[in-house]
Amino acid sequence: MKKFYQFLLTLFVAVSIDPIAAQCTLFQGPDSGSTFVNDPFLGTYPWAGPQNARSSDNNYALLTMVNMNDQTQLLKATGFGFSIPLNATICGIVVKVERSKIGMPARDGEILAVKNNSIIGINHASLISWPDGVDSVMTYGSNSDLWGTTWTPAEINATGFGAAVQAINMGNSSCIPRVDQIIIRVYYSTSTGVEQTADSEGSVTVSPNPSSGLFTVTANGLNSSGSVLEVFNEIGEKIYTKPFNGTKTELDLSAKPGGIYFLRVISAGKITASVKLINR
Repeated sequence: MKKFYQFLLTLFVAVSIDPIAAQCTLFQGPDSGSTFVNDPFLGTYPWAGPQNARSSDNNYALLTMVNMNDQTQLLKATGFGFSIPLNATICGIVVKVERSKIGMPARDGEILAVKNNSIIGINHASLISWPDGVDSVMTYGSNSDLWGTTWTPAEINATGFGAAVQAINMGNSSCIPRVDQIIIRVYYSTSTGVEQTADSEGSVTVSPNPSSGLFTVTANGLNSSGSVLEVFNEIGEKIYTKPFNGTKTELDLSAKPGGIYFLRVISAGKITASVKLINR
């Protein structure tokens, strides 16, 4: 009887998995933006040093608010430099904000997407208070969350794609919200599971795939120097890195658990291809 219930539980989990989410495991990022500005679309008080939110270095975009429910303007981050293949389907967007506050409590006002430099989509604000004095990273979205709109690869790759962050003073005196970094990861899929970027100079194939752990990676037309293979697991952790001569090499995942992995081929500093690997 116990085995029967275990079977039912396994079956329930299998049929409950979102089929869209299951397909949306190829990704680019997390990347940081190149342009950070105040957007008065919402809120009153502009951020000082918005460009400081470009990197995690304890130099902050920040400001001081003194009254209950004071709201910042939107801190808008764009120019993320994605190169999603043009034949891809966009599946989901994940935004991560490294932030903290000094003084009175602060929380999210609006956390929104940016398309063509315009604020768009569903508010992803959390009710969790910003941490006091010590940065932490808050994650918004998922690999199947389109933020209430539709996306094409061209819109993601454009300089006007990004995210916007607003903070609210929840106290009755000085509150200083601080943003150290805003990064974005974009999930996408194609029908083949092999993603060639639009500006790729060569082609990449992997065989056998599925495999019992040993894969042969073959490429044509890639830069022979400085190419790298990176392998990620299903939750986006990098588990393997290997220099690549740009032509042919063996990839050994036999010591890794069976499941789905993702190979990223980087050549001349650019992502040349992403390939879904099935390790039996």
